[in-house]
Amino acid sequence: MLPFTNRLDSYIGKQLFGFLSITLLLITLVVFFSDTLFDFLREMQQLGIPLSLALQFLALSLPDALVFALAPSVFLTCLLIYNQLNSQFELVALRMVGISLGRLVRPALVLGCFMALVTVWLMNTVVPDCHRQLEFMKKQMMETSRLTLGKNGLTIPIYGDLQSDSEKKKADEKYDAMGVKIEKPLRLEKLLYAELASPEALQNVTYLDVSDPKQVQLLQAASAKPTQETWIMNDVQSYILNKEKQTLVHSHLGRMSRQYLLNPVEQIEQTKKKFDSKGLNFLELQAYLKKNAAEKDLPRKLYLKLWDFWVQPLSCIALALLALPLSLAPPRQAQQRGFVYGIFVLFLLFLGKAIFTSLGTGGVLQKTFHITNNMAMGIAGFLPILVLLLLALFLLQRKSKVL
Repeated sequence: MLPFTNRLDSYIGKQLFGFLSITLLLITLVVFFSDTLFDFLREMQQLGIPLSLALQFLALSLPDALVFALAPSVFLTCLLIYNQLNSQFELVALRMVGISLGRLVRPALVLGCFMALVTVWLMNTVVPDCHRQLEFMKKQMMETSRLTLGKNGLTIPIYGDLQSDSEKKKADEKYDAMGVKIEKPLRLEKLLYAELASPEALQNVTYLDVSDPKQVQLLQAASAKPTQETWIMNDVQSYILNKEKQTLVHSHLGRMSRQYLLNPVEQIEQTKKKFDSKGLNFLELQAYLKKNAAEKDLPRKLYLKLWDFWVQPLSCIALALLALPLSLAPPRQAQQRGFVYGIFVLFLLFLGKAIFTSLGTGGVLQKTFHITNNMAMGIAGFLPILVLLLLALFLLQRKSKVL
């Protein structure tokens, strides 16, 4: 029986690994072009980079999309191959000669474990290295070339919540009439425009501040140069319109510093809060979270990213195990039923992950079960996969008794 089983592994395994390249390519392209490409094109436009560097940026962004495509690719590959074997009565013949379902699922399990190891390797080595190279290239572009938005101008709007009660009431009435709950709209508070922009200085600067409902302030400067904590503006003209008194005050301020022109301190704090974890592997991110565990404003998504180092590889194994029982159906009845069920299960998996992630990042799990952020995000990441793994084992046991 051993030579026969070895040939069985080789026969099914060749089909699985052969078809995997096709599904992996298709799903990677779907994941990449759905979100990453648009962010890439936006950054390429802002940096004004040439085509050769754009292709390098594109190549360095692909591993991140590949990580999220591995588990669905394994699932669809196993589902399609086993569904084909079932529709051609090959699984029926194998079961009739005494081959168990546990034996038949072994090639899929090997594929899932192998892709799990590939996922671990990508997430801990390739993705962090590519992200660091990508950030280094962006930094070089920022230092050696002019930032451009549109033609030669740089426009930076700063938005805030609606402040007046009348505006809030008007917005609520609009959304109530539509019958759809939409996030509260924002109003423009500040606007910075520079005719020419470079990392060293801004030229012909116009700064509009309407954050105070009682007055409008307009600053015009020939140039503005950033320092470590503030901005130095030259040849400044100031216009202040008082809405209550209906007065306009014009002043020539000459040279001045304006710390909150772009608020460098606030931008630095926001950068810390929006810590970029893509350039870290599991051990580095774990050390960072342990070092900054006392900070109250530490983003909860960092804990989710930490657990993803385990959740993503486990997803490959769980989905590979689930493919065989979903493929087993009477060959003459609804041959594609297993494939339809598989797509539905995949949809429920992503929906469950999105729901539990939202509950974790929103603090609902923490308040309900009185647990820490780390534990809550661990539950949010692991629970959908564990449910899927238990479902796969249950269906395999049930199918082994029926067939």
